[in-house]
Parts: sequence; structure tokens; C-alpha cells
Amino acid sequence: MVVGFSPVIITADQVVYPAKEAGFKAGDMILAIDGTKAESDDQVRELIAQFSQDKDEVLFQVNRSGKTIVIRVKPEYCTETKSRRIGLFVRDNTGGVGTLTYFHPETSVYGALGHVITNGKSTEPISISQGRILTAQIDEIHAGTAGTPGEKVGSFIEDTDFGSVEINNTCGIYGKLSAPLENPLFPVPLAAAYSHQISVGPAKILTVVAGQEIQAYDIAILRLLPGRSDGKNMIIEITDKSLLAKTGGIIQGMSGSPIIQNNRIVGAVTHVFVNDPSRGYGVFIENMLKESGILPEATETLGNLPQGFSLQNLLQIFPSMVVYRQENFPFCRI
Repeated sequence: MVVGFSPVIITADQVVYPAKEAGFKAGDMILAIDGTKAESDDQVRELIAQFSQDKDEVLFQVNRSGKTIVIRVKPEYCTETKSRRIGLFVRDNTGGVGTLTYFHPETSVYGALGHVITNGKSTEPISISQGRILTAQIDEIHAGTAGTPGEKVGSFIEDTDFGSVEINNTCGIYGKLSAPLENPLFPVPLAAAYSHQISVGPAKILTVVAGQEIQAYDIAILRLLPGRSDGKNMIIEITDKSLLAKTGGIIQGMSGSPIIQNNRIVGAVTHVFVNDPSRGYGVFIENMLKESGILPEATETLGNLPQGFSLQNLLQIFPSMVVYRQENFPFCRI
């Protein structure tokens, strides 16, 4: 994936950006180079060096917003790296700390995050290929303040790969777990709620703020937004004094934390209000279930389920997991 542009240094006084001038944009996915499938950032760099020896232009097959396009670029010799380059920063992996929202025991399908993973420099979803999830522990909390979002600082526990990441969509990421999980707070699977069963009023979220210990905290559902399709289906407020003291409110890494009301899982935390970190958005669990394929898309929110299908005893919740792995040096210059 293209994540930015890097100058190709011709002389001390001259730099060029061949790929940018040819039409590349941040968020573009490089699929192939002169007919050879692109599989890693190092391989892409090697292919550019190889093909630029014999020709002036290199042909790139690129995915942009779901459409395949072709871009021709003339590599230039960079005096700094002593190689021919096109002036891009690319990466073949991404990751971070987030929360696993639910696990469906019958199918082994899980849902996490509650929102799409994007490039960061664009709003385009990252294409998932061979994604994996691992366990993490929370080592430190950076509390949020008005204008400055906080974050969970976590570390990955090696050799704890326990599932795949197969779908990256508007309301979360989804895949399958390789083994059943256990939640000490909810040893028996919890029922899921349809959107019409959710009400304004008190609720709880489950999240981890130290180590791997799952804890429940008080929140309030302030407003329901059922017509939205962007994962922002309810406005929530953290009311638990102990959580406010630790985190300042909703922080990065809390995305996907399950929202519980009337002993049902009703949704997940997704976004924070930057100027008021005590408040933010949540997504309906119903929308996550539809995206993951557990709940048929045609099912109406009034509760007209296909024969033999039930939301009762459907989900188990596990809010202490890492959902995608962060590399220490995610960019490669080509």
C-alpha cells in the first residue's frame, strides 16, 4: 500500500517525485509490476530495480477504491540511495491494539474494533491479506484530554496467534478463531440485542486498562442513531468515576469494547469526541453481525428472523485481545 511520497534526490539542489507526477495517490494498492504479482515491500523494491535496467518506464497495476488502473512511471536514479527509485513510501503490513467484541461459538466467527481500518493518510480501507490476531496486555494508559485523544499502550504476547483477519469493513474486522475462548465475567454466552431493543439510559462497557484483566464500567447511552450506516449508531458517555480517573474517557485501543444493557450485548465502542473524551460513538451489534455474515443482511430490525435462527445465547464476549499486529518499522522507501 502507498502511504506517502518520498523525494528522489537527483542533485543537492534537485529532487523529483516520479510516482506522484505519474498519478499515484496515498491509499493505492500495488497489485503487480510489469505483470509480476506484488507480494511484499522488499519485493516491490527489487522489481523496480530489475525492470528499470531494461526500460525507461515501469508498468504498475494498481487498485484504487476497488477499481484496477494502470500507471506508468519512469524511475529516476537517486544519488542518496544509489539506486533507481519512483519516490514512494509503501508498507505491506499494519496493526495496533484493539478489542475483540464477540465470538460466535457455532461458527468460530468473531467481530472486533467496530470500525474499519484505514490507511491513516486517506479514508480508504486497508486491504486485508493474511491478517492474524494475537493476545496483548495493557502496560500503560495515556489519559485523554479535550483536544488530545488518549491511548492504551500495549505489548504483544508472542506465540499467541489465535485467529485470522479476513474482512475489514465499515463496522469492524472479522475472521475465525482457531480455538474457543473463555471470559471469566461471562462463562455462559450472552444474548445479542436488535437495535429496537436498545434504549437510552444506563449501560456498561467491558474493557481492559491494566494487564489482561477484563472489567465492567458504567456508561450512559445518550442518543440512538439507527439510520446511520457508518458505525456511529449511538452516542455514549462514560459515567464511571474510576474509568474517568484512569483514562479521561474513551481512548484509542478501546474500540470494540462491548456495550452491555439489560444483560444483552447491544454494541461496541467505536469513536471518541476529540473535544470531549468522556463522550463518543458506538455501533449496533446488529450491524456487526450482518457484516460478519452471522445475521442475514435481509433480516429486518423488527425481529423477523429466518426459521431456526435466534439471537438468544448467540455470543460470547472477550474484550482483552489484540486484533491486528503493529510492526516497528512499517514503511519502505522505493
